[in-house]
Amino acid sequence: MTVERGESFDHLRERSLGLPQVLFQSITHMGPGLAVAFSLLVGFSFAVVTLLAALYYQYNPLPDYPILLGDWFALAWLLAGLLALALVTATRPRAIEATRDIFVEDEPPGER
Repeated sequence: MTVERGESFDHLRERSLGLPQVLFQSITHMGPGLAVAFSLLVGFSFAVVTLLAALYYQYNPLPDYPILLGDWFALAWLLAGLLALALVTATRPRAIEATRDIFVEDEPPGER
């Protein structure tokens, strides 16, 4: 069957594709997505196990007196930063939005 120039088709010929063709095409289209999902699952599992092992060996046995306080200071510093962010966001929301103008350039570097 020859196709003339200018002719267009809006659907396939009836029964032109069977189950094996559709199944193969479905599997080949799902393969990359499945590979990404599986690699993320494996990577996340590895990250969780690594984090739990690091936390376990950090606190078993407990470190000596001055080093033991370091974790609490770090936690207090993190909470102070989050509190400062919440305070600035509640009292001056435009100040947070203005940081975008400070750190983001509007024109590419080559146009200067």
